[in-house]
Amino acid sequence: MLKKYQMRAAPHYHILLWIENGPDVGLDLLEEVCSFIQDRITCHISDTNTSPDLNFFATTYQLHKCSKYCNQNIKVRKVYVSRCRFDFPRLVRDSICINDAENSL
Repeated sequence: MLKKYQMRAAPHYHILLWIENGPDVGLDLLEEVCSFIQDRITCHISDTNTSPDLNFFATTYQLHKCSKYCNQNIKVRKVYVSRCRFDFPRLVRDSICINDAENSL
């Protein structure tokens, strides 16, 4: 486990977990892996009326805000434009997308 701090001094962790009886990426069918993830992992921002504190902390500290660290100026048709090197903002997906599953670990 690796603990890191970033600009707002909020700690975050990089960890690798093995889940008992979980599918193996690269060995099991990709559909099985996606189904396993879909059934167990979710993400949403709580409503301000239901959980105002949780909504405040999530929107204040857990959303990407571009800064000098991630913004890059790139030339597009003779004009420089600012672009996030992490490709934010990203569109919300309706389904799971696993990129290069066999080489990800």
